[in-house]
Amino acid sequence: MSAGRGGVLFMLGLVAGLAAGAWVGLLLADGGSAGRADGAPRAEEPDGALPMPGDGSVPARPRAGGVTPGLPHVEAPPTPSGQGAVTGHVRDDQGKPISGVRVTLTPDAGDLTFDEGGGDEEATPEEEIRRAIRRIRCEAAARRSAVSGDDGAFRIDGLAEHRSHVVSTWSRDHDTHVAGNRWQFRAGDTIDVLAVPVARVRVEVTGADGVQVGKADLSAQTEAGDQSRGHSWTPASPLMRLSRQPWRLRATSGPHGQFESEEVALDLSSGPPSAPVQLRLAPRTGVAGTVSFSGPGRPFRCWIAARRLLDGAAVATDRLFRESGPATFPDDDGTFGLFDVEPGRWLVGAVASGNLVLATTEVEVRAGATAAADFAIDGGENLGTVLVRITTSDGVAPVVNGFSAGIGHAGDTWSSSTDWKPVGPGVWRVALADGDPDWLARTPRAADMKWTVVVQSASHGAAGADVRPGVDREVAIRLDPAATLDVTVSGAVREAGMRYSVSVAPVEDGEWGWSSAEVDASGRARVATLRPGPATVTLELQLGGWEARELSRTTIAVAPGANTLELSVPQVWDVTVRPDVDGARDFGLMRRDEDGSWSWCADPRVIDGTSIYPRLPAGSYRLRRDPGGANPPGEMSFALPGTTDIRFVPRPFRAARLDVSDGTPAHAAGFRTGDLIVAIDGKEFADWAETEAALDAARAKHASRFTVLRSGSRIEIESSVRDLDSWEPASL
Repeated sequence: MSAGRGGVLFMLGLVAGLAAGAWVGLLLADGGSAGRADGAPRAEEPDGALPMPGDGSVPARPRAGGVTPGLPHVEAPPTPSGQGAVTGHVRDDQGKPISGVRVTLTPDAGDLTFDEGGGDEEATPEEEIRRAIRRIRCEAAARRSAVSGDDGAFRIDGLAEHRSHVVSTWSRDHDTHVAGNRWQFRAGDTIDVLAVPVARVRVEVTGADGVQVGKADLSAQTEAGDQSRGHSWTPASPLMRLSRQPWRLRATSGPHGQFESEEVALDLSSGPPSAPVQLRLAPRTGVAGTVSFSGPGRPFRCWIAARRLLDGAAVATDRLFRESGPATFPDDDGTFGLFDVEPGRWLVGAVASGNLVLATTEVEVRAGATAAADFAIDGGENLGTVLVRITTSDGVAPVVNGFSAGIGHAGDTWSSSTDWKPVGPGVWRVALADGDPDWLARTPRAADMKWTVVVQSASHGAAGADVRPGVDREVAIRLDPAATLDVTVSGAVREAGMRYSVSVAPVEDGEWGWSSAEVDASGRARVATLRPGPATVTLELQLGGWEARELSRTTIAVAPGANTLELSVPQVWDVTVRPDVDGARDFGLMRRDEDGSWSWCADPRVIDGTSIYPRLPAGSYRLRRDPGGANPPGEMSFALPGTTDIRFVPRPFRAARLDVSDGTPAHAAGFRTGDLIVAIDGKEFADWAETEAALDAARAKHASRFTVLRSGSRIEIESSVRDLDSWEPASL
């Protein structure tokens, strides 16, 4: 950006600030409203009255020669006026006329034109300032307003014809809005304004010691719960405008609302209370604190989570925050507040991406008190770099497209972009963290984690190696010449919005090396830059947008060089599902994958109350409705080929289906993925509510006896609920 252009932007900002004062002056001189676009007042006197022109509180001041103090001299533009007019009435909800309501019309910004001067040539900084002033004055000069009389009627004259105008309304003693929530009008239209009487409630907010606080946030909700209001309270702005009906009023204060008052009931049906409403703040039950980073590195983003400690049980930090619990993100200044906690002993931690715990502290949360949890994290130096030495089996220098790196944690890998540059023949310097605030970058504890570095090559595919920062300063990655796979697909029926695609992923080290291609109109696809070795080939049908159906999955051995494969599109079916409850659409369809897991299918087409799932291949399917809705939860299974006209009659959830990772306490105790917990301590469950209640009750025990259904057989496992990884509702 040139210095001249930067100066223009600075001056335009200055003009905008100066023009704000001039705008109000122009309004007052022209008899316009000084309210905001939504009709709320710009400022209030101590008693809440808004100075309005014409009521004797503000004298009208004529402009002389179009000069506004504080702004450069600019000739005033001609006033865009006309002979048009609008009329209207202001009434309350009983049809009674309301006087004293100001209605203002301002030409829509997109419909307001005037001569800016200068033609199409690039304007000088001075001319851009003058244009900004002309625009502000033109908008102010075109604004028209009127005040409703005793009969509620008003008329606004001098409107330019064929222009749209934006309406705003304001009243001291009423909430006002235009009927039908319409906001644009033209000359000749009629405006009906609804005015609801309001009570101006004076509020005083004090701390627990009775001393008035400097600021607070007021929130009010009607008894019926259908309306809510907010107000930023200060001693200088103590009034809150509320409609005349019963309300519940509460105050909060503090950077994260860690102070809160009791809720006060107000019945404003007969008017405001004679005395100020007293709201006394008290500490909320929860945790508040700060997160600070030291060291030369830029801080990265983290989040704060907590888990309740039962019976003084210790919790492994690598498992701590993989389970659900209260969580929040610190603000930009590092402060946070966490109040979705009950009294008791809690473990609170600062967690980076990948659920890697940076620091933890135990706190005792007491009712009516906010516990402190402050974290000082050593940012330290950058994790550093690793030299990647790339070798190839054919001795040809590979074309490198880039590198990626990630932290292997709890059986998963999270990828991160990296900085990388060549430092010699076949040698690259790769940064394991690039300062991305969403990624763990610079903590000493990260040196204990296993990283994976992956190189992508246009000529040799992709490969990777594991790295431990602080131990491995150099790593060798071997690349083989990339293979290609030419796929011929037969039986591909094409209709509007249908596309077929083929994807290939290595069986081993599947985190990298995945590639795909679309099947062309002749039924052919070429998938390039593949890693030689065992690979899984998946044929998918794209049904518009991101919706995809897996049609087949085949394992092949990819050899260096060219490979060919012939596939055929399997038979597919359109499945129609009729709901068990008329009009219900709150269920979904899942398909069993090759590895035994279940994945959700795309949403169906709904025709005449039935759900149609198109183009489903053979396999095992499950219709499912989760708890929490208005209709009975449960699931039912079906298989294709089979019946394609189904009525959804869900079996109730009477078990918990487990998801267990290798190496976890649940796996060591004997649980496996897919196990169904059908009873705890000998008690079976009638529905999901009983299942959840039994799991919650078992949390308070050191161990419970779980009855597990696995492959049709029942087995007993003695363990703790705290050892379980995760579960979901299931039917028997």
